[in-house]
Amino acid sequence: MTQEKKLRNFLFVFLFATVAIYLFGLDGSFVYDDGDQILNRPKLHNLFKFHDVLFCGLRQHRVWQNISFAMNWMISDGKVWSFKLFSLALHLVNSWILFKWLKRLFADRPMLPVFTTVLFLIHPLQTQSVTYVMGVISLIQGFFYLISLYWITEYRLSRMSGLILILVASLFSKETALLIPFMLFAYDFAVLRKEGEKIEWKKWGLVFLIPFLFIPIYFVLKDPVSMFVGTTGFGLYPFFIYLVSQLYYQLFYFILFFNPTLMSVIHETPVMGNLEIFYAVLGGVIWLLTGLFAVFRFKKYPRTAFFIFFYFLNYLPTNSVFQMINPFAEYRLYLPNITLFLGFSLALLMIADWLQRKKVFQSPHWTISSLLMAYFGIFSFLTVYLWRDDVRIYARAAELYPDSELIHINLGVTLVEKKKYNEAFDHLFKSRMNSGWWYGPVQMNALIVARKMYDVGDFQSAWKVLEALEHDPSKDPLPKMFPRLKSTLKEKMIEMKLPLETEFKELYRSGQIYSSPVRPKESVDE
Repeated sequence: MTQEKKLRNFLFVFLFATVAIYLFGLDGSFVYDDGDQILNRPKLHNLFKFHDVLFCGLRQHRVWQNISFAMNWMISDGKVWSFKLFSLALHLVNSWILFKWLKRLFADRPMLPVFTTVLFLIHPLQTQSVTYVMGVISLIQGFFYLISLYWITEYRLSRMSGLILILVASLFSKETALLIPFMLFAYDFAVLRKEGEKIEWKKWGLVFLIPFLFIPIYFVLKDPVSMFVGTTGFGLYPFFIYLVSQLYYQLFYFILFFNPTLMSVIHETPVMGNLEIFYAVLGGVIWLLTGLFAVFRFKKYPRTAFFIFFYFLNYLPTNSVFQMINPFAEYRLYLPNITLFLGFSLALLMIADWLQRKKVFQSPHWTISSLLMAYFGIFSFLTVYLWRDDVRIYARAAELYPDSELIHINLGVTLVEKKKYNEAFDHLFKSRMNSGWWYGPVQMNALIVARKMYDVGDFQSAWKVLEALEHDPSKDPLPKMFPRLKSTLKEKMIEMKLPLETEFKELYRSGQIYSSPVRPKESVDE
């Protein structure tokens, strides 16, 4: 069998494995932002009401994302399977474009594009982009990045109309599409340009004018959920803690590459401590060395330098253009992973070449690569399986991040839907303890729990919840429905001669409220 046929068979085997893994995970639930941004947004439920879809209030300049949501809602009548099937199809399209591009770029290394594409297809770090419905934005963004790279590899600047069409369309995908011209220029300058070849500044000037079209698009389609309005790390955490956490996550992400058992659902809270600071220093050293290599060695290693640049260009503004890094969710690193996969594939080939020269065993390239891809495929399957059940997702995330208020409130809300009210309140209470007070959304969900407990006749548990809310030093006022519910419940308990006293103080003691900066111990005992 020729090497070309072996490569084709290898690619197709893992292509079918990828499809099988993701088809198994088509069932499931909408989780995290899916609920607020798709389920509870009726304007995205009818594709034929195009004005509503455009002006739905959900990051309206991400037109392709919102059209895909409206289309999939109509196809499956609000079921999650069509959303995931669409994401899988787009993932396969992106993988095909990536392979075609890398095949042209690395014609001298035929195995490298195949191994990189298989990793891009099947590695568990990619699963969140397909299984998390809101992760489709990374797939759409990836499509425009990859198709523009493939186009300029094929035609350079000779077919400007096609390139301009791609760039204009990309502006409706995600804000970071504004950076595509910078990526294309760096690619053309470092990789495609021959020695002594002049730069076509007039044509490049036209390319760099395209992003300015985003300004009127943004102001016409601007909405309250815009990524330009304080949704990144600025203002949420002190600058030093935020920066250290990002450098720490950089190293942590490398570890995830080889040990996917540590994969989370959302990296929601910065991690701080002596060990994390040490890891942050290592992460900073990695950034510094790779950045210096890309700047000073790009002439000798142009392709390597470009992919380092490609990594940083896509990694740093994961939320918005030139904002602080915010890789709290793995789906946002769908594109930067290409650099990791390429580097890993190159190292794999070098090791296999060495083993072949030493004659350790026969066909080391196929043996080692097949075993590794199967290893990653198993963890992809386990991750996709996890995403079939929303309670499992949140419970797993809570194991990894027990101090995350976001995860506990999500788990609490999900348990309410499962009619497990006492468990739901436990997690809402944990969310309160991690945040320091019953803030608005947690209050409201705790109140819903109390109402559900009342409806099923668990009056004492409902009273405990209401007491915990009323005696808490919250910064947010209690919801308007609180007094009416408590008055109704009190009348019912008096009628049934149930005790109105509750051990809410003990509840707070067990939750270590005394360590909270919001309320000191003395005020609890008063």
